[in-house]
Amino acid sequence: MIPEHIGALGVDEFIYYASLGLGLPEQKRSMELFCNEVIPAFL
Repeated sequence: MIPEHIGALGVDEFIYYASLGLGLPEQKRSMELFCNEVIPAFL
């Protein structure tokens, strides 16, 4: 459902900027969550 909605808007790229004010452990955790929880919706 999400990919069709995003595609309909014409979005075909996404920049993930995780370091905004976060320490390295938090950046790693954020990336891990993104990979496990968000990316699968687009596969």
